[in-house]
Amino acid sequence: MKRYKKVVLFAAGALFLGILLASCGGSGGYGGGGGYGGMALYAPMAFTLTSPINVTTSQTPDLKWGASTYATGYHVYLKPAGGSYSLIATVPTTSFMITSALTATTAYDWYVTAYNNAGTYMTSAATFTTGP
Repeated sequence: MKRYKKVVLFAAGALFLGILLASCGGSGGYGGGGGYGGMALYAPMAFTLTSPINVTTSQTPDLKWGASTYATGYHVYLKPAGGSYSLIATVPTTSFMITSALTATTAYDWYVTAYNNAGTYMTSAATFTTGP
């Protein structure tokens, strides 16, 4: 059985009326946690990679990107030239330092996805090359 709950939100002096759809189980509740059953209302917003991009860097680069509004975390993906992408980290912040040395003088592509329980946003890929 589906049940609708009216939710009135106040933000910056404006009044917004939202309708929250919730599935009611035997307990009749709307889920646990804070907010609205612990659910995000909006998917993460656009953001971009900041460094390294189209440069030669160390074999242990510090990957950085801008913050995505509404994101609860980020997945970082990396691939060597001609290879396949692998998830290398899941982090709550806007950077990740690779601590195991990558192969010298090799081009790598990387991208990041921002996520929350309402969805994801994926950046375009960027490239860097490791030094000797």
